[in-house]
Amino acid sequence: MRKPVFIVLAIALAVSAVTLAMSAKPSHAQAWTLTQLTSNKAHDSASSISADGTKIAFHSNIDGDDEIFIVNSDGSGLTQLTDNTATDVYPSINADGTKIAFHSNVDGDYEIFIINSDGSGLTQLTDNTARDYDPSINADGTRIAFYSDIDGDREIFIVNSDGTGLTQLTDNTARDYDPSISADGTKIAFHSYVDVYGDAEIFIVNSDGTSLTQLTDNMASDVHSSISADGTKIAFHSHVDGEDYEIFIVNPDGTSLTQLTANMATDLDPSINADGTRIAFHSNVGGDYEIFLLELEPGLPTPTPTPTPTPAAGLGAGAWTGIVIAIILVIGSGTWLIMRRR
Repeated sequence: MRKPVFIVLAIALAVSAVTLAMSAKPSHAQAWTLTQLTSNKAHDSASSISADGTKIAFHSNIDGDDEIFIVNSDGSGLTQLTDNTATDVYPSINADGTKIAFHSNVDGDYEIFIINSDGSGLTQLTDNTARDYDPSINADGTRIAFYSDIDGDREIFIVNSDGTGLTQLTDNTARDYDPSISADGTKIAFHSYVDVYGDAEIFIVNSDGTSLTQLTDNMASDVHSSISADGTKIAFHSHVDGEDYEIFIVNPDGTSLTQLTANMATDLDPSINADGTRIAFHSNVGGDYEIFLLELEPGLPTPTPTPTPTPAAGLGAGAWTGIVIAIILVIGSGTWLIMRRR
């Protein structure tokens, strides 16, 4: 009659083994601190950080429909830039934080727009019957990459900020999404379903369409890449560690893959600043989607495995550190397995 005890003991050991495996991160990581920037009952999503890491654009449905907002990286100075009954989403802020590209269906279908960070100078860049999505603006605001289904399937395009010079960069039967352009406008990272497994992987290509390179290769979905100003770091989100999406960073040659978040929430759409020391993203770790900021602590290398970033105060009971404690209590002939979150 002692078989139940051994069964529960086996379960506890299995849980402990899985926990240790999930807590392991790539080596040579550094310490990152995590700060929550927005806190409301709306969905705040798709953040984009300026080159110096001081300003973050994002979209929110706080007024009922999705509008474009900008906020300082310390959470101050929240400003609404668009105000209409359309859906204005996926902003991309230029290096000095003065110009923001986004897509909107204000004219019926989705087109690419650009606006100044004070809300002035709204300009429509594309005008067609296709759907143009997810712009990414370069440092000086002169070039904008985006994806469109204008040729039937979704491909990567680039256009000048005055609407001229529209160029198609990819041409295949797969779906190519979410471009991110480097500061000088010469390199574009994106994700595509072109690989043989049909899952999303991260690619990088020159802005003239040459030197297409695949950076990730696994059975997970690696999506929504963001390239640093000098093109040396690419952030993205992936569920390679399980069912939920986490934030990762990788070099443009595919080396030094590092996982930055590890929790039971969904962490999405990272945006990396010029020197790769700040990454904005959105997460539902507290229940609804809010904007968060990861900041690299210089000179503080950490051993392997990398600790999970600690959420800022006010994230609620949904936070998870990745540590599971299994306690077996044996009282007479009864056995219980208790799992506790910290």
